[in-house]
Amino acid sequence: KAGRWQHALGTWMQMNAYQVQPNLIHCNAALSACEKAGAWEAAFELLKVLPSISLRADVITCSALISACEKGGCWEQSLELLTRMGREQLEADVICFNGAISACEKCGQWEQALRILGSLPDYGLHPTKNSFNAAIRACGWDGQWQNALLLLGDMEDK
Repeated sequence: KAGRWQHALGTWMQMNAYQVQPNLIHCNAALSACEKAGAWEAAFELLKVLPSISLRADVITCSALISACEKGGCWEQSLELLTRMGREQLEADVICFNGAISACEKCGQWEQALRILGSLPDYGLHPTKNSFNAAIRACGWDGQWQNALLLLGDMEDK
């Protein structure tokens, strides 16, 4: 896995040398390789390059970045990406939010996980089983069994 993301980034960087204009599909493929390897730092470096080649991140780009954050245990960066999506008028889907909830869960940030879960209706989104499961696991980190039970009840109601 480790070599694949490095190869994908190397190919991305060589495109200009061969006078091939990279597009967002190329970018998202490279980001997906980084995400699968948990190489969140490399993914963010790639994000920084986009404006210099006149590309703008889309929901797929941000979703891959949030997923890389989840795998890398970078909950704060996943929240920053959700905020950035709002600023750039990109409509985050439930997959983006679930990735951020999972990133919080992996780092024991149960309060943040619950905050994100609770915000889904504000964006016209409905929590999925994955949303609830990640938030319940986050509650388990700090012995928040009462909150976990409330979430189980909410999940059954939905």
